[in-house]
Amino acid sequence: MEKTAKEIEKDVFRIMRNSELKGIIKGTFYRAGMRPKTAMTEDVVVKFLTGIDEQEQSGVVLVHLYVPNIPGSIDGELVEDIARVELLEKHLNTLVAQLEDSEYLFSKDGTPHSYPVEGIEQHFINMRLHFRRKTF
Repeated sequence: MEKTAKEIEKDVFRIMRNSELKGIIKGTFYRAGMRPKTAMTEDVVVKFLTGIDEQEQSGVVLVHLYVPNIPGSIDGELVEDIARVELLEKHLNTLVAQLEDSEYLFSKDGTPHSYPVEGIEQHFINMRLHFRRKTF
């Protein structure tokens, strides 16, 4: 039986929330659109991006890991916390191989990479998580 985008997003959210990432981040897990705009914590947001329905459903779910900026060394301007982002990118890079679920198979769809968040002093690490699930 095929699942909807929201059902897949909910499943991947549950899988990520129960992964080893839970003990690494300093914040909360959210589904798309649920993270407060004023949050200044290290949070994970899971968002369904695209999918194809056939005998095997497949597609991509985005995993965004937000990291607050830190004061720079010279003038105190907030800058990317490069050390923390590097550590978290490394964890995300290896996490995919450890994700286990009886319904889904996961693989990376690109290298985790950080981007600045518009309007707030944070960066987020974007990981594209490719999924496959049998529908028969």
